[in-house]
Amino acid sequence: MARESKGRVNNQEVEWAVLHFSPERSRWVAQEKWHPDQQGRPLDNGGFELRVPYSKHDAAAKINL
Repeated sequence: MARESKGRVNNQEVEWAVLHFSPERSRWVAQEKWHPDQQGRPLDNGGFELRVPYSKHDAAAKINL
């Protein structure tokens, strides 16, 4: 998992978790809704990159991974 620069989602300052999934898991991950503001894209190797915003100040926000 990687962390990317800060931004704003729903008027809160957030950072983005970046997760890369193998080709074997990419199809399943791409079909799931993990977070309302998630972003995803296929990778050249057949895998999938999932970007999920999170806030250090919002402990109530949970992602069911």
